Parts: sequence; C-alpha cells; structure tokens
Amino acid sequence: MNPYSMSRRRISRCVLPLLALLAGCTRSPEAQKARYLAHGREFLQKHDDSKAILEFQNAAHIAPNDPEPDYLIGLADQDSGNIGPAIASFQKALHKNPKHAGAQLKVAQIMAAASEKKWIEEAHHRLLALEQSAPDSPEVLETLALTEWKLGDLGDAVQHLNKVLAHLPAELQASIWLAQAKLQQHDPKGALAVLEKACEAAPQSAAPRIALAHLYLAEKVPDQAEAELKRALALEPHNYSALFDLANLQLSLGRTEQAEQNFRRLAASDDPRYRAVLAQFWFQQGQLDKAVSELQKLARAHPQDRVVRARLVAAYQATGRLAEARNLLDTALHQNASDLDALIQRAEMSMRAGAYPSAQSDLNQFLRLQPASARAHYLLAIAEAAQGSREACRLQLSEALRLNPDLLPARLELARDLIRDHQAAAALEVLDAAPAAQKQWMPFLIERNWALWATNNLAEMRKGIDQALAHERSPDLLIQDGLWKLRTGHASAARASLEQALQLHPGDLRALAALSQSYARLRQPELALEAVQEYARKAPTSASVQEFLGALLWAHGEHARARAAFAAAKAADPHFFPADFSLAQIDAAEGKWNDAAARMRHVLSDNPTLTTAHLWLGDIEWIQGNPEGAIEEYQRVVDAHPQDALALNNLAYLLAEYRKQPDRALHYAQRAVELAPDDPNCLDTLGWILYQKGLYSPAIPYLQRAAGQSPNAVLQYHLAMALAKTGAWNSARQILARALKENPHVPEAKLAQALLANPN
Repeated sequence: MNPYSMSRRRISRCVLPLLALLAGCTRSPEAQKARYLAHGREFLQKHDDSKAILEFQNAAHIAPNDPEPDYLIGLADQDSGNIGPAIASFQKALHKNPKHAGAQLKVAQIMAAASEKKWIEEAHHRLLALEQSAPDSPEVLETLALTEWKLGDLGDAVQHLNKVLAHLPAELQASIWLAQAKLQQHDPKGALAVLEKACEAAPQSAAPRIALAHLYLAEKVPDQAEAELKRALALEPHNYSALFDLANLQLSLGRTEQAEQNFRRLAASDDPRYRAVLAQFWFQQGQLDKAVSELQKLARAHPQDRVVRARLVAAYQATGRLAEARNLLDTALHQNASDLDALIQRAEMSMRAGAYPSAQSDLNQFLRLQPASARAHYLLAIAEAAQGSREACRLQLSEALRLNPDLLPARLELARDLIRDHQAAAALEVLDAAPAAQKQWMPFLIERNWALWATNNLAEMRKGIDQALAHERSPDLLIQDGLWKLRTGHASAARASLEQALQLHPGDLRALAALSQSYARLRQPELALEAVQEYARKAPTSASVQEFLGALLWAHGEHARARAAFAAAKAADPHFFPADFSLAQIDAAEGKWNDAAARMRHVLSDNPTLTTAHLWLGDIEWIQGNPEGAIEEYQRVVDAHPQDALALNNLAYLLAEYRKQPDRALHYAQRAVELAPDDPNCLDTLGWILYQKGLYSPAIPYLQRAAGQSPNAVLQYHLAMALAKTGAWNSARQILARALKENPHVPEAKLAQALLANPN
C-alpha cells in the first residue's frame, strides 16, 4: 500500500465526518441527524458496517446526548463481529438513557449467549423488566425463553415461545426453539406439530421445511427428511445449506451416485464454503488420489483459501505424504509468519509426530499473536503434559476454560488430571461448573462418574450411572456399573456388566482387569486366569489383551507362558512397544542384559523420542558397568524433557560419581529436588553431591530427609559420613551400626567404616 492510499484511508475515518458537517451546516441539526441516521441504516442493511458507523458517528457529533447513534454503532459493530466495541456502545447508549429498550435488549441478548450462570441470570432480570414495557415483543420473549431454558425453567420457556407464535405464527426461531423444547420434554409429536404449523404459516419459505427435515433426521425418519429438503430446494434452488444436507442424507442412505451429483453442484457453486465438498466426498469413499488431486487443483486456483489448504494438509497426512503436508505449511509460514491457521496446523502435526518442543514453539507464537485462543491454550496443555509438565498443563487448561467455558475437552482433561493427582473433589468442582446444557452429554456424565468414584461417593455415582445407562450402554458405563457393583459386594452382578463391556469392546483392559478382580474377590484366582485366557483366545490380534494375559501369568509365576504371551502381543502388533518392555523385564530377571538392551534399542528405532526407553536403556547400561553409556541416555532424556526428575537425578549422580563433575551435577540435582521434593533418592543425590564438594553442613538436611524416608542402607551410610565430617560422631556411629545390620556388603559400607574408624 502506498502512502497516498494510506492517507486516503485515514481521511475516510477522521476527516469526512467534519467535511460532512460543514457541508450540511445550512440544515437544522435535527434534520442533519435524521439524514445521517437514515443513510447509516441503509448501509447497515447492506452489511456495509464501516460506512454505517461513519454515518452514525456524524449523527452523534450533532446530538451528543442522544443515545440512538450509540445504539446503532453497537448494532454495526455487532454485525461485523466486534462484540467488545458493540457492548461498549450499547452501554454508552444506556448511560445516556437507562430505559433505551433496544440497547437493553442487545445487552441482555449478549449476556444470554454466555455460559456463566451469573450473566444468564442478569440477562433474565433485564428481560423481565423489558417484558413489562413490551409484552408482545418477539425478540424480548424469545431471548427471555432462551435464558429460562438455560436456567432450567423449561415450562416458562415454552410458555413464552407459545406467546410469540400466538402473535406471529411465522416466527421461525421461536418455532425451532419450541420444537427443541418439546423434544427435551420427550414430546416428538408436539415438536413435529410446531414445525408443520411453521411451514403452513410461511408456505413460500424454505427455512421452516429445512428445520422440519432436521427434526425428521433426529427422529430417524430419513424418507420424510429427504422429502422436506427437496421441497425446500424447490422453493429456493440455490439454498446450498439444504442441498448440502440432502447430499449427506443421500450418502448415509447408500445412494452415492445421487450424493455425488449434489456434491458436484455444491463444489461448482459460487459459495466458497462448499468448494472442497466434492474432494471430501471422494476422500470418504476411499478415492484418495482423486481427492488429493482435486484439493491440489483448488489450492492452486484459490491460494488464499485456508480451508482448502487445511483439507489438503489433512489429505496429505492421511495418505502418508507427511513431507508434502509439512512443506505446504512451511511455505505458508515463510510467506506469512503470522498465518495463524498454518501455525496451529503445524503444531498439531508436530504433536502427532511426538515433536512436542516444535509444537510448543508454534503454539507460543500463535498465542503471542492471539492470546485469547482457548483452543491454542488447550493444545499447549496437551504438549506440556506429554513432556511431563503437569503444573504447566493444568495452568493452560485453566486458561483455556477461562477463555471459553464451553470447551468441554479442556474441562474433561483438567478433571482427569486432577483425579490422577488425587484431587477428585477439585475435579468435581471443575465438572460442576460446566454449562447446564453440557451436563446432559455422555462424555460429561462418564467423567463425573469417575470423579464420584474417586471421592467414594457411591450413592451419587449410582444415580449418574443409571441416568447415563438409560440412554446408552457403552463400555465405559458398563465398566463403571461393574466396578460399582464390585465395590458394593455384588461380584457376580459386576461380572455380568463387565462381560457385556467386553462383548462391545473385547480389548478393553479396564474391563478385563475388573473381571479378574471379580474372581479374586471370591478367592478364585485360577478362575480369573482362565477367564482372561478365554478372552485372549477370542482376541488373538489384540496386542493389549495378550500383554495383559502375560502380566497375569507372570504374577502367577508362570514365567515361560508369560514370555509366550508377550511374544504373541508382539506378533499381533510388531510396533506394540509395551510388550518390548515386558520382555525386557523378563530378560532382566533372567540376567539377559544384552537382550534387554537390544529390545530397548529396537523400541527406540521406532520411537526415538520415547523417554521411558531411554531411561531403561540408561539403567541397563549402568547395571552392565557402562556409566558413560548411561550418562548419554539420561542426557538425551533431560535435553528433550527438562521436567523429568528421575533422569535429572540419575544424570546428576553419575556425573558426580564417575565423571567427577560435581558443579555440573549440582545443577541437575537441585532441579530434580525442585520437581520431586519428597523423593528420597533425589534428596540423597543432592546431599551426596554437596558432601563431595565439601559442603558438609548444607548436605546434612537433605541426607537426613532422604534417610528418614527410605530404609536403603546406602542413604544411611551417606548420612553417617556427613555427620562424621561435622563432628557428630555419636550420631554417625549409631546410624552406621543400623546400616551395617541392614546391608554390610555395599561399597559405601567400607567407605563409612574407614571414615569413622579414623576420627582424625
């Protein structure tokens, strides 16, 4: 943009109102105001909001105490999606005239659309006052009904919607909401009658017929839904929304040729929202090459269409063309580093590949540009959790919910994290703060039941299970039912529910574990093993089930059969790395350390960033007498996951003990204690490094805490030596005596004995 064009833009917003005022100085102020308001309303009807705002600003200059221009500016801002400025303008109008009905209604409507109960209640209060002055206003009554619905007063909502339709039978929004209310009251016939009446009231309108089609779809009457959609299209042939619904309905009915014809019509339309529907149809039909080719063509023809680009990225990923997907996003960001869509898509792609630091970088850049994105905070939380940063994860989830209380995945993930952290009561608070509508959704009910289970609130959990089971019998609910019955002493009834869950999902380990417990409660461990073996025979291709069987066999002491089961898990899925860990444990138990190390290297060949494999390999290297190899593995973990306390601790110990680098080791040890302040091994490592640096007095508090929390003799020897160095000989000798009784064979025993034998 050249400077001249920029100056013209500035003039259009700042100078033109003044010029217009000068040009109209011969008219009366009231006439000038009326003229500006009339012109502004014309622009507003055409959705030319910026020009409308200029006209309304001119009117406000002439009549600074008149609330109407401010109200109209609010409408224009709201029309363009600028809700914050719109609210400010409505409030400005109300400051000038608290009884301005239009501004009161708009503020109430914005509040009614919120999720927080306090705002809905405030909207309801305002609308009741408006109803007194405008008892027949459809907008007031409809919004009042919405607040009543959200607050659980369904009867009052129905009453107000009926009142609207009594005066205006063709008011479609009221008809749709009333039909939805009837459905919620389990009255599908009443809902149908409401929409049929709406069709009669507006026989030339497609909208009520589309709403009626949606009701038929919800009630699983596809033929009637198709007929209504066709009637809507006969009235409005270019109603692409109805055509899209019809094509999807035909696809669901198996009429793919008819569906494809309609998807072609949509793709050829001038509506950019449907540009990629034909490619999407081909993708769903398994014609992947055609879909990718179509999307590539669209991307070339419409390089600025980010929806097309996003679908092309998804198609590349689904067909294994990851390099092309990455290159497409990299190119977009090279051209525009502030391309928010590309940033978040690349972050999601990095997360799927396990490249969490890269994802974090893109998400942080995204949030610098758009800090109020709840979705980005949620994704960043998932990335933080994957790297072991539980506290950072929780903060990001909380921020996502603050920005968007309707973001149910963030709410459920936060509740799960709190339950894992033994804070089930806090998890219940998070769940109970959800919007009222979400509290009837199955994922919410299931997660709340788990929180009630963790708080041992069995009575409330029973209500939740029964409420959910009345709508569906999913594996989650059947497992909850089984666990509840198991805990309340009904093992046989529990088994029936768990077996149903396994019929629906044979590989569900939660159900299998609970089924095993149901036999254990009756002191029938052999029957538990038989039952698991039977399910393993039914699911030979389920690696997780074979793995579970192997663990159970190992617990029963049948090590050879356990190894066979773990091998069967690997045969079912060569990339199922939990079986590699189980086999490595058997190798370790049998002293086959080279085999165990080989398994970990095999896991890392498929999963090079897998922390646990690097940790295990580090442990194996250490046990085999190769501390340098162990240091290398632990360093890799720390570099990739700086929050991993175990890797930090092990690395610190080896750096101090074998490389004799206490200063470098101290940094890692201090960080480990910050992350795990009650872990005796971390405390001992930090204390021992301080001891090696000659800082005996500062070392003692850490060594005392470590020795007090663990019976490990090595920790006792370390404490005894530190006490001896500070002259506390009596305490040192007492601790040494206890440690020698516990384990006199470790190298630290000789060190401590030698030190205490020579007080000088």
